[in-house]
Amino acid sequence: MDQRRGLSSLRAHRERGGALVELAVVMPLLIILALGVIEGAWAYSQQHAVRSMAREGARVAASYPGDTPGLFAAICDADDIVGNASLEATGIDSPYERGARGFFEVSVTYQPITRFIPAFNSVTLTERVAFNSEMIDEPLWWSPGGVGATC
Repeated sequence: MDQRRGLSSLRAHRERGGALVELAVVMPLLIILALGVIEGAWAYSQQHAVRSMAREGARVAASYPGDTPGLFAAICDADDIVGNASLEATGIDSPYERGARGFFEVSVTYQPITRFIPAFNSVTLTERVAFNSEMIDEPLWWSPGGVGATC
């Protein structure tokens, strides 16, 4: 009976070492998985912010009669992405008339949170939204060639 207890104790001791080896093998994989989930969630959040900014820009541009700097100032003031957003408003219909078609485009260089995946360091997030102008007279910022700014 005592001999069985001794073998059981020895077996438990060996299994403890096995658990440590398993942890050493699995832990790097879990860390990589966690960093991937964090980076993916951050990328999705940034893309959502770019999409929201493009929609807001199109909404403002559709009814903004002022000049180009005023248009972009109104959009950048409501922006969550400060410092690296490139904006462009384009009115493609010429001559201008109410309901003219335009585009508003936002481009942002993605800022990775973990810097774990080097391929993400040079990604540009872009969103382009079409809109119809609601103004009777041509707005001062309207340009078939496009006008741009940076927030």
